[in-house]
Amino acid sequence: MNTPPDHEQSRAPLNRIHRPRWATSLIVVLVPALLALALVAGTGWWLYGTSSGMRALVAIAGALMSPSITAHGLQGSIRSGFTAESIVIEGSGWALRAKDVRIEPRELQWAGRIVDLERVHAQSVIVDWVPSATPATPPATPATLALPIDLRLRTASIRSLQAGARGAAPTVVTEIALSGRINGEAAVIERGEFRH
Repeated sequence: MNTPPDHEQSRAPLNRIHRPRWATSLIVVLVPALLALALVAGTGWWLYGTSSGMRALVAIAGALMSPSITAHGLQGSIRSGFTAESIVIEGSGWALRAKDVRIEPRELQWAGRIVDLERVHAQSVIVDWVPSATPATPPATPATLALPIDLRLRTASIRSLQAGARGAAPTVVTEIALSGRINGEAAVIERGEFRH
């Protein structure tokens, strides 16, 4: 009988398990898709749940949006609440500057577009605009506010609000406290107090 020596038997080809072509294609597509999904979920968690993510989100929004938004001294997160030394929102010919801001969310439902804030506080808010050379005509009343979210304020307070045209003496209102909601259909102030 002719049997090959042991060292030749060890060189015999291994029986390979052949995967169907569709299985290889599925793996090639599914693995990168799952990695991309994990990356998107991780980035969302980072933006929503961390202080550094919130700072990045504000920087991106400030660069891409009009009016522009800048914030300094941000601490906290969108999910759990945050504080800011200052927040500035600037549009064409107007600006809003808030100092020592604290926002505490109650419930954020992104799918339902509901932003329910338990507490919003600012030590001071200054709103100013470029004066117009011609007398202003009152704008037409809009049919809708066209706000894409339902914003609920449980408790909002501003220690000092100054509003007026640049270069003119501003109107000053102090100790503002209010609660209410604003959405695409209405703006409702449920409670409001202030000193002039």
